[in-house]
Amino acid sequence: MGHARNARKDRSQKSHVRRLGLVEDRKSDTRKSDARKDRSQESHVRRLGLVEDRKNEPKLCSHAVKQMALRAGFDLVGIAKPEAIASTRLDSWLGNGFGAGMTWMEASRDARLNPRRLLPTARSIIVLAVNYFHPGSNELAGGGRISRYAWGRDYHRVLGARLRSLRRLLEGELPSIRSFHGVDAIPMMEKVWAQRAGLGWIGKSGNLVTRRYGSWVFLATMMVDEEVEPDEPHPDHCGSCERCIEACPTGAIVSPGVVDSRRCVSYNTIENKEKCPDGVAERSDRWLFGCDACQDACPWSRRFARFSREPDFAPRKELMSISTSEIAALDEIAFDGLTRGSPLRRAGLERLRHNARLALRLARGKDGGGP
Repeated sequence: MGHARNARKDRSQKSHVRRLGLVEDRKSDTRKSDARKDRSQESHVRRLGLVEDRKNEPKLCSHAVKQMALRAGFDLVGIAKPEAIASTRLDSWLGNGFGAGMTWMEASRDARLNPRRLLPTARSIIVLAVNYFHPGSNELAGGGRISRYAWGRDYHRVLGARLRSLRRLLEGELPSIRSFHGVDAIPMMEKVWAQRAGLGWIGKSGNLVTRRYGSWVFLATMMVDEEVEPDEPHPDHCGSCERCIEACPTGAIVSPGVVDSRRCVSYNTIENKEKCPDGVAERSDRWLFGCDACQDACPWSRRFARFSREPDFAPRKELMSISTSEIAALDEIAFDGLTRGSPLRRAGLERLRHNARLALRLARGKDGGGP
């Protein structure tokens, strides 16, 4: 009887102590043990790659990133994964000599195909676009013509400032973020990334075509070392249309989406430092800097062209009021004043004067000859 009373007393004391929380219930010990087993099992499953570790969940919300991009001054934004690009099309383009004198395209081939060569820790690519369309005639007095993209301020400067603004906004949200960004001066296949990020599709002209602005957009990219939910790639909407191919004055679009730079008016009036191939100069259609023939012919670009909200891309008065003959007679001082902060500066004085003289000859109905 004494032993029974003592046992009941011990149980009563233990129960009282548990209620006071002075010792842990054995059931709690069992639950903790089970929890440790669960964590161990989860860790093992993660190591096998069967579920995603919470540490790999996106730290940046896609919507928030896009809002920051719009605040920074971009008109379109999408996200893509930095997965390598198949080499077939680029290698074929280079192998056929379609890159002409742009030797940097082949020199940077590997980086163009694999963006992680530029930022090894890259996990997302933010692809951005700005509308630059301003209405009006591209023809100067005397017949010379200037591509619409060169009417205003150099887009590298405008988009470069906006990229830096976006980077600061991202760093304000996530100070540890690392990034790599640029416009078309860096070895990124920005049109491929724009299609993958859902901004538009690469048309038969080789330009990116968007459903909001047509092809009148400048592109930029920013790689970041944080996971951001990607967008769906944009489908192709060219269909059977080949108006851009038919409109090219020199037949430079040799197949859908493939441009032979050796015959491209834009390449020959800006980048080419050598003699034009036979048949190109006399068919250059009086373009003295760049060429908009394929864009002007595109139904998407004609239908969805919208007035740009960016004053830096508006036609510069001093450029659009100059005559073709005045450009042909420019000296170094006048060239410096005319092209400061302008895309035209890339052509150089001699090339620009030559192009203007050729445009004058073509406008008079004479054979332009070669450079």
